[in-house]
Amino acid sequence: MPEISRTFPLDPSSPAVLRRPRDGMVSETTTEVGDDLVVFGQADGPCTSYERRIRIDHGAAQAHETIRYELQVPFWGWLIRPLFRRSLRRRGERIGQPWWAPPQRLDARQVDALARLVMLAICSGYIGTLLSQLMTFAGREFGAGPAAQGTAQAATRIGILVALVASTLADRLGRRRVLLVTLVGACVASSLTAAATGLVTFAAIQVLARGLTTGADVVRAVALAEEMPAGARAYAISLSAMCAGLGSGVVVWMLPLADIDPRSWRLVFALSLLFAPLAWRAGRGLRESRRFDEHRHDAERPRLATHRSRLALLAASAMLTTVFAAPASQLQNEYLRGERGFSAGLITVFTLLTSTPAGLAVFFGGRLADVYGRRRIGAIGLVGASAGILVSFAFAGALLWWGAIAGTLFGGLVVPTLVVYGPELFPTRLRGRANGVITLCAVLGSVVGLLSVGHLSEYFGRFGPAMAIVAVGPVAVAVLVLTRYPETARRELEELNPSDA
Repeated sequence: MPEISRTFPLDPSSPAVLRRPRDGMVSETTTEVGDDLVVFGQADGPCTSYERRIRIDHGAAQAHETIRYELQVPFWGWLIRPLFRRSLRRRGERIGQPWWAPPQRLDARQVDALARLVMLAICSGYIGTLLSQLMTFAGREFGAGPAAQGTAQAATRIGILVALVASTLADRLGRRRVLLVTLVGACVASSLTAAATGLVTFAAIQVLARGLTTGADVVRAVALAEEMPAGARAYAISLSAMCAGLGSGVVVWMLPLADIDPRSWRLVFALSLLFAPLAWRAGRGLRESRRFDEHRHDAERPRLATHRSRLALLAASAMLTTVFAAPASQLQNEYLRGERGFSAGLITVFTLLTSTPAGLAVFFGGRLADVYGRRRIGAIGLVGASAGILVSFAFAGALLWWGAIAGTLFGGLVVPTLVVYGPELFPTRLRGRANGVITLCAVLGSVVGLLSVGHLSEYFGRFGPAMAIVAVGPVAVAVLVLTRYPETARRELEELNPSDA
């Protein structure tokens, strides 16, 4: 068991201060008090075991502190344990949460769930990024231009039906089981894309792979919202998005392989199979959502029609956002390769340099959304991301690079502030199905965006005017966020959904 020991001098006020419990990442309770000994235990916090002993030596005017604790963080212990140990060494009664920790303290169960769910996000991030990054190279082998590629990518959206089934089953069978099956299945299906014989078979296999991945993403967001405390839901979504970005980054790092040979893009798809054991290990140890267990045997199931106003608001917002976001991300490589003459290696450099800063925006956006509220941060992110991306599609040279950086930075604010609304605004037994419908509308929006931008770019001969037309969507969503969205920060799910109380 890890231990921290140190000795420090006493001043006249020290004995009284030393006898008071701390309130930081661990909330302490006093378990033993004596003239020269004080023992504290954990009242609330992430440790599976915790004890802090203060032995006071009045004669030597010094105190000796010993902290023994056990912190279980699957997969991420190498990163979190040193930071946690450093936070325990801080002095004072109210030392608060450090900058890297969630705004609200987590318990041991929540730490375990968060660590496993964000690890699963790495797997889905890799699988979900393959199509957008490699479509242009597959299209080159199959002789497909921007319009055909846009049509193929739009056709893969049929997989949303698979995601809708998975999210509905999650309300009946539980989050854990559905999440495990969908993500492992997505890894296997994605690897089969390497055997595609043409654009039609390529798209057909991706229908299944993307459908399973999308279903896993929906269920994972629901599980995060149900497990996290009220003041840490957006933070958890931001960590999940960052880890999904890490999985996406793996695809980008391997993108130069696609330029070695017209068929070498298949290798990047085949490597999907390596993520299946990781997904299985993380999912097997995941416990079922506490809130799902509480409502598993409810006699009466809520009806979707009862929440139609919330559903319509979020579904319309999702559709209007992805009309712009889908072509911005999934046709970017075609734009860079075809219109700007980028090689695969230069696309990799561009993507890494312009997308990496978004991780900071996603992380701090989650903290800001939990502390200051979702609406203002989300609206700023939508408008800023749209403007930056438009600049990158309209200009060459430095403006291309700086516009993309600005777009990803502001876009990083949108993810934790607005994605969290889907799981927050529906009751437990309806949460999976409602978010499946919202995702369906998002996919419909992406189909419209991909088809529109694909054909408009051929009509105009460039991508800039086409992207300007569909940018109306996220600007309209920013208005809806400011005028129609409720503020959900720091409110328990049962308060937002009284039928669960």
